[in-house]
Parts: sequence; structure tokens; C-alpha cells
Amino acid sequence: MTNGLVLIGSLLILLAFRMEDGTASLAILYTGRFFYGLACGSYSVFCPKYIAETAPVEIKGPAGFMSQLNICFGILLPFLLG
Repeated sequence: MTNGLVLIGSLLILLAFRMEDGTASLAILYTGRFFYGLACGSYSVFCPKYIAETAPVEIKGPAGFMSQLNICFGILLPFLLG
């Protein structure tokens, strides 16, 4: 379902850049970005939960730590580039 949100958001964003009317394309762009943001938020919840549920007990802690570290780094990097 989350991959569907990414697909819908990406298609709407591409559609917004193909339109000629600036106001209509801006509304579609915001809608596509909203769906894409929902998907990103869902991934940041579902991936650590999946790792915690499926990882063997001896690597559950390090696997969860690396997941959270990568999420935080993924948030920090765009802010530094911006």
C-alpha cells in the first residue's frame, strides 16, 4: 500500500510539471507531495517495525539502531544540502 502512495504521488508530481496552467499545476504538485510525504512517513514507521519483528534476537538491537541511524541521516542530509 505504501508503494502505491509513492506511485500516486510521483505520477501527480510528474503530471503537475506537464500542465500549462500554473495554478492548477501547483495544486496538483501539492497533492502529489502530500501523498509522497505520507509514504515517506509510513516507511519510517514500517521498516523499523519489520526489522524488530523479523531480526534474530542476537542482532535485534544493532539492526534497530542502524535503521534509526539511517533514518536520521536521511533527514539530515537534505537539510544540509538545502
